[in-house]
Amino acid sequence: MGRLPEAYVAPPAVRELRELVRYRAKLVAWRSGLKASVHAVLAKQGVHIAVSDLFGVGGRELLARAPLDGAYRGRVSSLCRLIEAVDFEIDAVAGPIRARLAGHRGYTTIQAIPGVGPCWGRCSSPRLARSTGSPDRRS
Repeated sequence: MGRLPEAYVAPPAVRELRELVRYRAKLVAWRSGLKASVHAVLAKQGVHIAVSDLFGVGGRELLARAPLDGAYRGRVSSLCRLIEAVDFEIDAVAGPIRARLAGHRGYTTIQAIPGVGPCWGRCSSPRLARSTGSPDRRS
């Protein structure tokens, strides 16, 4: 009596992989919020930029030339710098994740599903690792 029930504790390598994936997801969420803020500033100024990817090369050029008042221009410029910084961090985290999952059977298998790319594969693979017990286990 007085004992706690046993619980599964993932091996350190799996816990570290999960932490990297969670951190990348958090960074992506921050970037999405920053991009939404840029769109909000444009809406406040009544500016519509007709481009499919406002944050791609062409969209950034149009954004730089958009007719914005002083404070709004400063805010958009600041947000764009923050987006670039977060993009850098996302890329920095994605490399180690990609390297750890390179030979993971579940990671490569799930990407064969139409519409599932490396990002979704990374999010799903730690769940697969939980069911297999190790990201390197082959079954």
